[in-house]
Amino acid sequence: MRTLLVADPHGDYSQILAHGPRAKRIIIAGDLEPPDDLRTILGPLADKTWYILGNHDAEKPEQLARLESMSERCLHRKVVRIGDLRVAGLNGVFNGKILNASGVDRIEDMEDLSVCIPTREAWLQKRRLGMEHVTAIFKEDLEAMAEMEADVLILHEAPECHPNGFQMLGDLARYMGVRLVLHGHHHEHYEGWIEGGIKVLGLGTPGGIDPATYLDEGLEWLEDVYPFPSG
Repeated sequence: MRTLLVADPHGDYSQILAHGPRAKRIIIAGDLEPPDDLRTILGPLADKTWYILGNHDAEKPEQLARLESMSERCLHRKVVRIGDLRVAGLNGVFNGKILNASGVDRIEDMEDLSVCIPTREAWLQKRRLGMEHVTAIFKEDLEAMAEMEADVLILHEAPECHPNGFQMLGDLARYMGVRLVLHGHHHEHYEGWIEGGIKVLGLGTPGGIDPATYLDEGLEWLEDVYPFPSG
């Protein structure tokens, strides 16, 4: 049985509903933006769906409210077993007001960054208003996940193989012993490799068809036992 990987539906669930019945599990890599309660939209697919949040998922309070019925299915700072694979997730993106990471900053240098608010609690005490903290990556998130072990890491933000990616996320994958990273956010379908022999899959938006392969750029299938070829 296979897992359907999706990124950035941005409120359009037609492809997930069309392909989801053939999947044992579904993972959505952020920017869900459901137009209604997510469990209602997914119906019988809800109980086999996991997700992380993207940067657009907390722009309005009602967007988060539509995810509440499936809050336990958020992979953020969790490791779940899918077949023989351990799958972990990290919500959101870097926010320069919280963790001002450049593409080349290393995870071990977080303490030295010019702006680093380490926890959501510290952000709330400082700012009090705004929803940025919900989908921002905090130092505490990276520290907590670096102590975990996983085979697959689901991100919204990209690691360093993407032109707009972050070395810090590649470092996180290496700390965790990850062999495959999946991300969305940039609406580009590609395969890449980062240091440590870690494969990276970037996804486009569901429904976008590659003119060369005629495949949907926003969907991928993950086998329960992934081969993980060397890069």
